Amino acid sequence: MFYEQFNHICISQGTTPSAIVKKLGLSTSKITAWKRGSIPKPTILEKLSNELSVPVSAFFSDKKEKPTPEGELGEDLLVLHRNGKRIEYHLTEEQLAAVQPLLDQLNAKKDPDF
Repeated sequence: MFYEQFNHICISQGTTPSAIVKKLGLSTSKITAWKRGSIPKPTILEKLSNELSVPVSAFFSDKKEKPTPEGELGEDLLVLHRNGKRIEYHLTEEQLAAVQPLLDQLNAKKDPDF
């Protein structure tokens, strides 16, 4: 979730989400929306990224996960963005193989309502 990573980055830099939002001249109500799962617009993400000196992708990576040990099979990550929310599915190779044909069909259709 965006807010969890944003908060983690702020804490690691000795600041708070409120301080960063105020410094950028944004409404503190943005923080409440982000806590509820909303994702900032790209322009705001860029401002946050610049202010905290991190790439935009840092707001969407889960730093709390342990890295997969070398040589051990890990999980694939399937990420969906729906209505401004990021949904992550951690799939084993077998699960990915099972859903891959459906994903290929959906991608071929390019259904904008999916």
